[in-house]
Amino acid sequence: MIQGTKKRFVHLICVIALIFTGCQKNQGLVEISGQLSPSEGFTLKLSEMDPREMIPVDSVSLNSEGTFQFEFPVAEPGFYILEAANGKIVVLIIHPGDKIVVSGNAENFPDDIQIKGSQEAIELHKFFTETRLLEKSIDSLEQVLMSQQDDDNYFEVTSQADTLLRKIWEEQRAREISFIEKNAAKLSSLVVINYAFSVTPTLGMEDDFHYYLLLDSTLSAVFPENKHVQFHKQRMVNFIPPQP
Repeated sequence: MIQGTKKRFVHLICVIALIFTGCQKNQGLVEISGQLSPSEGFTLKLSEMDPREMIPVDSVSLNSEGTFQFEFPVAEPGFYILEAANGKIVVLIIHPGDKIVVSGNAENFPDDIQIKGSQEAIELHKFFTETRLLEKSIDSLEQVLMSQQDDDNYFEVTSQADTLLRKIWEEQRAREISFIEKNAAKLSSLVVINYAFSVTPTLGMEDDFHYYLLLDSTLSAVFPENKHVQFHKQRMVNFIPPQP
């Protein structure tokens, strides 16, 4: 009787151990799936944005129904890139265990793309969608300047364009500051503060060091071992403020 009870107890322990081990193995598994149309010939490449390099993860060709799926393990939160064959990208923030769903029009990738998943992933996608609209406004202004460079009123046109460009720049700056202040404890703020709007980051370390310091202090408390947070901290250590 005692021996039978002991066997059942050992069996129960083994079952619990197997369940726990299985949960641990699946805990960091990430799934990115979705449906894009039209899908003929459309491919997607997935890469991880390491602080120092892009690391290829996988690539897929959409099937006839436009569906696709990536499944891969993630050890810590980080940034990933979905890239179409034409080089256009969607930036994703991914945490271990996340499930991200991507849908929309493949021909207008990434402007007509919707993201479902974590709130942080949705907010970051919204930031980049709105940012691209402003970048298109800059492109349109540059085309106008190019087309009128031989006109007699070119100086007046450039003056008006400069005023509009300044407004666009200030709007983007305000958007980035708002995002960082609302999400200082979220990893996605790192990609926002370092985003090169047009040519250079809107928030530079020289003029906006307090925002970099804010992210360093908050993110170091939440993600002390994360490689992106550590890289950010090292950049601050290496930064030499300009002499007055």
